[in-house]
Amino acid sequence: MLLEIGIWSVTGGAEDRSRIMRKFDGKVALVTGSGSGLGKAIAVLFAREGARVALVDVNEENLSRVLHISEFSDAEHLSIPCDVSKSESVRKMVEEVVETFGCIDIVVNNAGINISHTLQEFPVDDWDRILEVNLKSMFLVCKYAAPIMIGAEQGKIINMSSKSGGRDGSVNAVGYASSKAGVVGLTKSLALELAPHNINVNAVCPGFVYTPMWEKTAPQYAAKHGLSVEELKTYYTSKIPLGRPQTEESIAGVVAFLASEDATDITGEILFVTGGQ
Repeated sequence: MLLEIGIWSVTGGAEDRSRIMRKFDGKVALVTGSGSGLGKAIAVLFAREGARVALVDVNEENLSRVLHISEFSDAEHLSIPCDVSKSESVRKMVEEVVETFGCIDIVVNNAGINISHTLQEFPVDDWDRILEVNLKSMFLVCKYAAPIMIGAEQGKIINMSSKSGGRDGSVNAVGYASSKAGVVGLTKSLALELAPHNINVNAVCPGFVYTPMWEKTAPQYAAKHGLSVEELKTYYTSKIPLGRPQTEESIAGVVAFLASEDATDITGEILFVTGGQ
């Protein structure tokens, strides 16, 4: 009889399967930069796995488009336009998430920008903006969300770094690479500080993922190398041992793993998802 019950559970209707398989039922996930690219893929995966998702992005139009994705038709969600580089905006955003859902179990700090310049032509204002969005925003979100997690004595924080910040550096992207290296230091320090409160803090370093942000900056990189955008893609892909770029969905899967109970004993780690680079 036990065997029959097990088979019935697995082979039941779609509703039964989704209820059994969802990893994040009852959890609240806050995802910054969720209006496009990696953030969108991460938010969609959390919603599919049963989480109540707070979608946060500075671009209201992008947020509106994400909300039309089928996963959000049934999932509880909250859409909050927010410039995560501004302290007061982040404080109010976190308050709204807690007022709506009562808690925050998972934070994914994904918001980021890239502006390509060589060192000598790099405008100071562009440097400041990159650091504000890519690094300061993570500090701010953690500053205001961590007390909620400390009160609950549990939580998962995943910060999005990059191969260029965690390992390699990047030509004509000193601002981006520096900000992403800062994310590594932030992650390791917060992991130590928050460990006594049962809060896991980790970072993910993607390799080549052809997101909308990459597509925006690719013409600048290609021009500096004397290549077309397609030639640049081919060149980058040729450097990946697995022979293929990473995808938004593959990165989202790694983030979901770090946010799950399967990663309970992982903290302070910098996980490279680069196809073997």
